[in-house]
Amino acid sequence: MRIPIQPQASAATIGQPDSLPAIEAALAQSGLFQPMPEALLPRYHAAQYASHCRHVRLSVGLLLVIFDLFCLVQRSSAPELVTLSSWLRLAVLTPLGLAYIGLDSAGRLGRLQQPALLVLSATCALISAVLCVRTTSLTSLSDIRATPLVLLTTGLVLRLTPAATAVNAVVCALPFIGGIALSAVVPRAEIPSLIVTEIGYGALTWGFSTMLSKRDRMLFLLREADQIRREELAVQNAGLRAENQTDSLTGCANRRCFDSSLAEAWAACLRAGEPLGLIMFDIDHFKRFNDHYGHQGGDDCLARLAAAAARQVRAGDVIARYGGEEFAVLMPGATPPVTTAAAERIRAAVAALAMPHEGVAPGAVVSISLGVASQVPRDAQGANRLVERADQNLYEAKRRGRNRVHA
Repeated sequence: MRIPIQPQASAATIGQPDSLPAIEAALAQSGLFQPMPEALLPRYHAAQYASHCRHVRLSVGLLLVIFDLFCLVQRSSAPELVTLSSWLRLAVLTPLGLAYIGLDSAGRLGRLQQPALLVLSATCALISAVLCVRTTSLTSLSDIRATPLVLLTTGLVLRLTPAATAVNAVVCALPFIGGIALSAVVPRAEIPSLIVTEIGYGALTWGFSTMLSKRDRMLFLLREADQIRREELAVQNAGLRAENQTDSLTGCANRRCFDSSLAEAWAACLRAGEPLGLIMFDIDHFKRFNDHYGHQGGDDCLARLAAAAARQVRAGDVIARYGGEEFAVLMPGATPPVTTAAAERIRAAVAALAMPHEGVAPGAVVSISLGVASQVPRDAQGANRLVERADQNLYEAKRRGRNRVHA
């Protein structure tokens, strides 16, 4: 018997029948942070990493180039820092950044991605603080005033999480505050405003990161909810298709399913050069059975007979209720001997049920007559001829006395 194939559930729905209500409840909540069902957090983090990792690698590479090029600016603004600055940028920061790019490209970072980005950001802040303390040129004051932009740039471009952004604000602010406090070129009157600017940039980057995180979480939840609804609809449609192709009384395929299966099997065997076997059978003297036992008895007989026959066919075969008390078994790849042997097994299985058929004679039992046909398809239009041959053999079996197989 052909069993309709149900669509497989995705990882979002397996074992989580209440995932859609949980997603809808999360989406209905308002606030600064978008809540996320606990079961979906691993999938969300994996999706975020997959979508942002290439962007972050490119951003790290670009920031390295820009940060290293400041060596050229310092040749005119703070020449005494050129050697130290070049060493810190090219011998410390650049290898760290290249190591991050290489490890992330190889998929070696995983959950360490955000801590690794924080290390890079903190290294930038420490280098800036060291240079701020070591400079003696008043012309470098403009560079020091622009240092808080490092925090703004790393927080926005590297797509840090809100939690990592908050840590980044502290990690970058502390070295900067210490650097300007110890600097010999920063006017004491400017220190409070520089600190406020640094804190303001930290708050700005945290707020922007929080907004992006809320948007990303909401989009992820909307996609998950849409996917679950699509899968539920696919399951419902599959159920409707199965119902539309199954005989409700016997559980076998119905005539519509048989016709489509015959066309598919014929085309497949034509391509493969394999035989296609067909068995047609019906119940002997079924009208008398109905007259004697009533239609309810006839329905019970059909259901028991179909179950017995289905146990005798292969997993890939299709057994269908062809019409009334007539059944058909489609057997792809079955040679004439294989098809005939299957028909004989079906006949014997029905006889073994020993269902009384008093409408024929006292002590009689239900029997079936079977017609067999098998051939290798030679053209695309020959399926109907196979059915005609099997049907003719069925009637020949009846003509020869019933309860027999004719091939």
